[in-house]
Amino acid sequence: MGHHRASRIVALLGIAACDGSVEQSTAATTGGAAADSSATTSASSATSGAGGTATSASVGASASVAASTGAGMGGMGGMGGNAAVAGTSAGAGGLGGMGGNGAVVGTSAGAGGAGGAGGMGGMGGSGSTSVASTSASASSTSASTGAGGAGGSGPLACGAISPNGPGCQSGAPGDGDNCGDGATSCCEVGPTMCGTFNRNNSALYPATVSTFALDRYEVTVGRFRKFVENMMVTGFGTQLNPPVMGSGAHPLIPGSGWKSQFNANLPVDAPALEASLQVACNPILFTWTDQPGPNENRPINCTNWFDAFVFCLWDGGRLPTEAEWNLAAAGGAEQRAKPWGAAAIDPTLASYDCTGDGSPPGQCAVTDLLPVGSRSPAGDGKWGHADLFGNVLEWTLDYFSNIPPTPCVDCAYLGLSPARIGRGQHFAAPAVLFDLKLDRIGGTRAGRAKEGGIRCAR
Repeated sequence: MGHHRASRIVALLGIAACDGSVEQSTAATTGGAAADSSATTSASSATSGAGGTATSASVGASASVAASTGAGMGGMGGMGGNAAVAGTSAGAGGLGGMGGNGAVVGTSAGAGGAGGAGGMGGMGGSGSTSVASTSASASSTSASTGAGGAGGSGPLACGAISPNGPGCQSGAPGDGDNCGDGATSCCEVGPTMCGTFNRNNSALYPATVSTFALDRYEVTVGRFRKFVENMMVTGFGTQLNPPVMGSGAHPLIPGSGWKSQFNANLPVDAPALEASLQVACNPILFTWTDQPGPNENRPINCTNWFDAFVFCLWDGGRLPTEAEWNLAAAGGAEQRAKPWGAAAIDPTLASYDCTGDGSPPGQCAVTDLLPVGSRSPAGDGKWGHADLFGNVLEWTLDYFSNIPPTPCVDCAYLGLSPARIGRGQHFAAPAVLFDLKLDRIGGTRAGRAKEGGIRCAR
């Protein structure tokens, strides 16, 4: 990571605040339509903000109308509308809302509509059926209840427990429940975070960040190995099979996803990537090995920005913005000077100045890149993230610039620059640089160096 250093931030304005409301429309869905009557029509829908409504219809055996009421993110939404037509299920509930009750006239039980997506997840609706029969001599009517719909899921509220990333299924070193204390998933994700704080601990650069989550650990060699193994089989992440344009984007920052002009910076194949992670990067200070070895729990290093972007995309996440990373490291409004607080750095808190393996300062070896979480919990951030300082720099979404945006709401600087920002310092950096006012580094996005590592956001 060839780099230059600066102490200020630039960003491009985003669109949503931490407590902003979320809008959603819902539609009735066709259930078991009559065999000879299955025409469908497109539905029109309308949405409004918190407390808004949406109405739409589709035709099965005949038409139905579903209504839903939205609510602010993390709040309980409204109830889905009731269906009253044979073969038609009820509408889904609004954001965080309750699924509507299904009603079918005929001989089959109606299923309740699914609960809407939302911070708390909607309750499934209960189904109901009314069955009627008539003869010349007698008539009878009976009623039964159908199955309730599934509860909804959706964005988590700030401070919620996040599900782990999709990796770490193999159980292999660095890719299982063997990080940190030796019994924690290497793919563990920290709790969701949001808030307003001062970037670089300066009142000149306030920022508001909407709800997001960050992996607890830096990406290990073991986790990256699964990415390379997948590349060998599918070619994904190479020039012949690049990411889809726009994928990996921050959900609130338009234009932040993958671009076709990035494709030329991808490796031609997996062996080319493996070679670039080793002596082509640094003669001795690299953690990647062609076969599993003693470094599986150490952080992958020698990555460039494109590696980091594609890995996080493949792993179901994305790169964090610099503001997101900074919020996690500063403890939000606590404005910590270092992730663990105000205490001066020492070898019990982070790997720095090539002292991680206990050697005197400046005597650098790959063993100074410590297994992730080795300094937990003493060196952890407010929300339990390990190694936010030390070990490897962590690539962020932002291009490098010295010009700060004012204001910054879910911001990332997407301007023209040959460099991207890395945060967190690294195992070879001197102690004086371990301060959130000083740790920004601009690295050439295609460049590789011993410092370059990865941590994904979700």
